[in-house]
Amino acid sequence: MSRKVWIVLGVAAGALFVLMLAAGGGFLLYRQHQTSQWLAEGNAAFEEGDWDMALRRYSFYLGRERDDIEVLERYAHASLRQQGSRRNQLSQAATAYRQILHHDPSREDIEHALFDL
Repeated sequence: MSRKVWIVLGVAAGALFVLMLAAGGGFLLYRQHQTSQWLAEGNAAFEEGDWDMALRRYSFYLGRERDDIEVLERYAHASLRQQGSRRNQLSQAATAYRQILHHDPSREDIEHALFDL
């Protein structure tokens, strides 16, 4: 192949690489924005007492931010107040409490809340 062809291929490959980096960065920014939005929507629903919506948004958020203890506590609180199956409520709250204790075993208040279920 001629030198011109190699130069064109090199420039094309470089441009493709730059585009891929930009797309990857854009995707990461989108995910970060989406995660923040789920948290904001969950907090708003929690403050309004819309327990089902709060649980849905917190569930999405916790799928990406598993170690956010404050949100896990809110998730457990909302679980115990939602409408529906009491068994499901207790199971969701117990799971959240166990995750909190996994991250912070010194939380006696969470241990008591778990035992009270």
